[in-house]
Parts: sequence; C-alpha cells; structure tokens
Amino acid sequence: MLRIKAKPLVFDKIIIYIPQKLRNHKMIKFGLVIFLCVIFASIGAGIYTYNLYLPNYLFAEAGESIQVGPIKYIVTYEGQHNGNEELRPENSFFMIRITAENLGSETTKISGGQFHLLDDNKKIRPIYGEFTEEDLFLHDLEPKKSQTFTTQFDIDFDEEKTYKVGITARKDQASIDIAIVCVLNC
Repeated sequence: MLRIKAKPLVFDKIIIYIPQKLRNHKMIKFGLVIFLCVIFASIGAGIYTYNLYLPNYLFAEAGESIQVGPIKYIVTYEGQHNGNEELRPENSFFMIRITAENLGSETTKISGGQFHLLDDNKKIRPIYGEFTEEDLFLHDLEPKKSQTFTTQFDIDFDEEKTYKVGITARKDQASIDIAIVCVLNC
C-alpha cells in the first residue's frame, strides 16, 4: 500500500531555500514556524498601534458645542473687519467668536494656534493683533469655567463659499481629536 505524506503548501515554497540535508529536521521546521509567527505578530502589533493613534475627526456646525481634549468649544462666525491702524489685512479679516469651557480638573491653556481656517486643502493660520479685548493669543482656562475669545484670519472673502475652522488640542491636553466646525454657508 502506498503511503502519501501531505505537506502544507506554505512549507513547500519556503523549504526551497533550506539546504537539502536540513529539510527533514523537525527543529528547522519548528523554528521556521516560530519565525513566521513572530513576523505576523509584529505586523499585527504595528497595525494595532497605528490605528490606536489615528486622529478622531469630530464635526459640528456653527453654534454647536464640540469637545477636543478637556475643552468644550462653541465657534460662531462674527463678521469681517479691516484691522486697525497697526495691522491691516491683505484682503479682509474673517473673524470668529470662540466660547471655551474647561471641563477638566486642572488649569489648561488655550491659544490662537489651535485654530485654523480650512480652505481648499490649505490651513490658514490666525492673525493676532489685539483688535478687541477678547482677542485670543495665549490664555489660561480655569477648571469648570467658560471664557469667550475672538480670532481672525486674513482671507479673500467670498459670500458663497463654505468656511470651516479646524481645532486641535495642545500637546499638554493629550488628545488626538481634531474638530472641524463649519462656520459659514454649511
């Protein structure tokens, strides 16, 4: 009677690279299995870690509250202005009003650099110019307290265009959330 010994297909392809006199050693095959398991486990751990630190995109419209890290924001469109005597825009200033409430138990900072106007795959940074007493530069937010700020962006304003503001957390706020708030023509 013929005895047919079946080998897994994976080993047939890999065994080609093992010298002839070592092919029948069970320890070589066992080591190869362990090696492949380590490779697949490393790939799995890498994919898990990559997905763990992907940013969470949160979406809202003007006037709706949205939380990024320990801070809850309400962002609204305030209007256009042409600056002051010290600072004039190239086009016009697009002003937004930000109400921020620290929901955490420790004092945290909020800065104008956390806000960007998103325009056709470009991030436009805010302009600090002390146009109002509420102009946002860098402020401490006390726990469980709310404050209102304004900031502006130098843009070529179009009444028909949709305007969105991106909000990121500061490094010390330890959040991977990114909020996108549609502030005009949503």
